[in-house]
Amino acid sequence: MTLPARATRRGEGERGSASLQYVVLLPTLLTLIYLGTHAALWYLSRHAALASAQEGVRAARAYNAPAGAGEQAARRYAASFSSGLLTDVTVSVTRTSAGQAEGGGTVEVQVSGRGLSLVPGLDTTVRQTARGPMEYPSAPDIRSGTGAAAQAGSPATSSTSPPMVDAGLHARAGAP
Repeated sequence: MTLPARATRRGEGERGSASLQYVVLLPTLLTLIYLGTHAALWYLSRHAALASAQEGVRAARAYNAPAGAGEQAARRYAASFSSGLLTDVTVSVTRTSAGQAEGGGTVEVQVSGRGLSLVPGLDTTVRQTARGPMEYPSAPDIRSGTGAAAQAGSPATSSTSPPMVDAGLHARAGAP
């Protein structure tokens, strides 16, 4: 028994439609994967710059730290940590000293560089800033009963060194 001609031609109008769907869908899917990978590389480059800036602040804010300690620490950390994620690194260290009586000064380290890019010619410059208070020695408070001098009973004749002020590190992401 033979089928009518109409029954054999039923799917002919959709012939090749699966190939056409793949032609549209596959490049879109690959573009989304490509953009996601590029965004992840940008984020990692940004993180490398921020971590380098924080390391520079830790070194520069220490009591009696040399002038170039923050810049040197930030560059060394960027070179060891980033391993190609961050190139053309520039570091700037700014110290503001309000004086010990006014609460001390601050150290700000800004690290910028070029992040990895999957697209040739696309500028992926990242810039991160970290800042923190400078460390100053503080005298023990004899009136409140704290410190070695107050416990020994002799005012300010203690042989122990005064404690360091230890405040937290504050980081601000983004460009100024």
